[in-house]
This record gives sequence, structure tokens and C-alpha cells, in this order.
Amino acid sequence: MSNVSRNCGWLTLATLALWVLAVGPANMLAGVRGIQGMTIAAVLCLVPGWLVFWFVSRYGVSQTRAVALLAGTGLRLLFVLAGVLVMQTWQRWGMTDFLVWLGLFYFTTLAIETFLVVRRTS
Repeated sequence: MSNVSRNCGWLTLATLALWVLAVGPANMLAGVRGIQGMTIAAVLCLVPGWLVFWFVSRYGVSQTRAVALLAGTGLRLLFVLAGVLVMQTWQRWGMTDFLVWLGLFYFTTLAIETFLVVRRTS
């Protein structure tokens, strides 16, 4: 199993575990729409993590931790901002709830991604 697959697996498992923990509160706060928004937030934060692991393995960015971490943060930020703009125009419901879930998944997946990239380059 390659480092990319292993890191993507860990990130996916951690995101799924957080999703499972948060599905109850999301349902209590906003019902089905809360779960939908939370799921979209999780995917918006998970996909850039997968891309970062692929870029790090493909282009050797892992030689410099700072470059890998900045590239990962920038990629995640651009991807998530594009997702927020799409959600803002596409869905007219619960942007506040969506942004709360987005923040939770954003920082959690960023922390896990950073840990995995730093661990790999150490």
C-alpha cells in the first residue's frame, strides 16, 4: 500500500468518524438539511486533502515541509471557498449552519493532513 493510499485512508476514516459524531447534533439543529450541509462540508474538506497527498507524492513537494503545508492550506482554502460560493448561490437555506460545519471539518481535516504530511517528511 502506498503512502498516498494510506494517508487518504486515514484522512477519510477520521472525516467519517467526525461525521458520525456530528450527525446527531446536525439532525437536532436543522434536520435533514443540517445533515446535507454537514455532508457537503465534509466532502469539501476531504477532497483537497486527497489532492494534497497525491501532489506531495507525485511532485516531491514533501522535500520541504513548509512548501507542502502552504500548498495544502492554499489548495484547501481555494477549494472550500469555491464550494461556499456554489452553496451560497445553489442553496438558500442554512448558510450559518453550513459554515459552522465547514469550519469544524476544515480545521479538523487540515490538522490531520498536516500531521500526516509532517510525519511522512520527518
